[in-house]
Amino acid sequence: PGATAYTVARWAMRGFSHALRADLHGTNIGVTLVVAGKVSSAYFENNPGTEERLPKIGRLYPTLTPEQVAAAIVKAIQKNRREIIIPFSLYLTFQLHRFLPRLVESFVVRTGWQRPSL
Repeated sequence: PGATAYTVARWAMRGFSHALRADLHGTNIGVTLVVAGKVSSAYFENNPGTEERLPKIGRLYPTLTPEQVAAAIVKAIQKNRREIIIPFSLYLTFQLHRFLPRLVESFVVRTGWQRPSL
């Protein structure tokens, strides 16, 4: 809730990576989609109110350092991975969503940002 543009951008990147991978088939160029949870940075300091809008389920995931994300990306590139989802707890949530989408979506909605009453 409250993150429509962000969600659309994430899905656009997924579609873009699939299309780009198809376009580059047969070349020696790989494409890796990186799906990272919260990364420690100045983003939230520079965008007040943003962190409060994150679903509380996000508290289950550790905040990653830029170094952790970079190391995961390097490893994924070296192994020619199509996609990485980090941290592992976020990966587990993605897998749960594949099999029980309504459960995960319900939890995100219940713990997410609520639009103020008009």
